[in-house]
Amino acid sequence: MNTFKCSFLAILLALSFQAKSQDIPLANVTVESIITNEKMEINNLSNESFTIDLYGKQFQLVPTSGLTFECQGNTYIEILLPETIHDYFEVECHSKVTFTPSFIISK
Repeated sequence: MNTFKCSFLAILLALSFQAKSQDIPLANVTVESIITNEKMEINNLSNESFTIDLYGKQFQLVPTSGLTFECQGNTYIEILLPETIHDYFEVECHSKVTFTPSFIISK
């Protein structure tokens, strides 16, 4: 294999380890695993204001806001939406969670 092909394959492999998508059972929410980050990032790009609960700590997310959450030894974090009937999901701590512009809180 020539040097170009080896370099190209190495770059593709590195990118596949940097970010990967996770399946989330909630409409209009995306999750991307970010291996190189020690924190979880949560972004609200929607027009909705809502509260999320991360292991008993509640955070208000207004439209176009975000937060970072220290992993503190947790491998996975459960994100609870207390204003809904039963919406919660678990993600790898080293993730970027985005509530997309089309996200609507269902109460």
